[in-house]
Amino acid sequence: MLINRKSVCLVAFILIFLCIAAPVSAGSGLTNSTIKTIPLHVFGYYASGYLSYTFTTSEEERQDLIKAGLRYEGIVTHLSSQPLPGTFGLYRMQLGHDRYLAVGEASRDEVIAKYGYADKGLIGHVYPRDAIAEAETNVHVWYKPNQKSSGSKSGNANDWHAYHYYLGAPAKLNDRKYEGIAFRAWSNAQTLQRIIVIEPNGGGTFMPGQKVTIRWKSTPERGTVDLLFAMKEFNYWSMWHQIVANLSPSGSYEWTIPPEAVGETKIAARWNAQSAEGKKGEAIDEIDKNLTIKKTLLPFKKPVLKHKQASETSAQAPAGNAGKGPGISPHMPIRKPGDHDKLDPQPEPPMKKQP
Repeated sequence: MLINRKSVCLVAFILIFLCIAAPVSAGSGLTNSTIKTIPLHVFGYYASGYLSYTFTTSEEERQDLIKAGLRYEGIVTHLSSQPLPGTFGLYRMQLGHDRYLAVGEASRDEVIAKYGYADKGLIGHVYPRDAIAEAETNVHVWYKPNQKSSGSKSGNANDWHAYHYYLGAPAKLNDRKYEGIAFRAWSNAQTLQRIIVIEPNGGGTFMPGQKVTIRWKSTPERGTVDLLFAMKEFNYWSMWHQIVANLSPSGSYEWTIPPEAVGETKIAARWNAQSAEGKKGEAIDEIDKNLTIKKTLLPFKKPVLKHKQASETSAQAPAGNAGKGPGISPHMPIRKPGDHDKLDPQPEPPMKKQP
């Protein structure tokens, strides 16, 4: 198959144009400077003659359940949207029509192995019930006594309390028995973690090798902070490049701009923390106005030619003309018509003897 050279050039031109004309991407990852709570919704419905409940933190799923005719009972509590120091993942488990909220991977794995529950996914992060100093409210759990859930079970199925129900406040329910505190969470919507870059935030023009002071603050003071930078390349933002890692939650750092940081450049501070199970949570804040970093260029100096004075002898030819013929030198006199004999007289011919 023959490939037309013009076609190849046209395709290459189109690809280059698309790269240049494409809109600027969002950058290089998360740009959410806060970690917030998310609501835990509860729905009630009847199944096999028993009142069952289901829980979700997804707004899309909440709308689907409303359309399906389930009775919306409101918000149970608020969970953390990301791991925080000391938190455990909250998993939604299902066996038949029962929904059980397992705190942590160990509890999740136990009810899977012992009772046959299915893992329906991670829905948020909470503190264990004995973490009194963390979060702000207890979430309580009730169960249906001596009630088997529909579906197969293994282990001590008859001892398992099914049809669980959760509330953010203790109450007496006629058809259920109070079991105790399930976990600790938050009673309303709020910000749980925030990081902000204080300086620089007003843009500015710099050159590689210059120093820039970066200041940041985390609220509350916990976890660690990484400093990052990214550059705009061909109308796209690059991935984050690490400046330094594992700094204190709040502080300052003097960054020397590297040679590769040229053009429009952004700086960010990323807050990091790990949960009790080693899950990573993060929040990141970028500077409000990007920096402009110009490439260092040496100033151009016009060469200065120094001519010899006219009084100097014209017989001194430049060394660069040695062996290259007479050439033309600004120090040599220019001959005019009629000056031949005057400047370069010819020797007279020898006289012949008379016979």
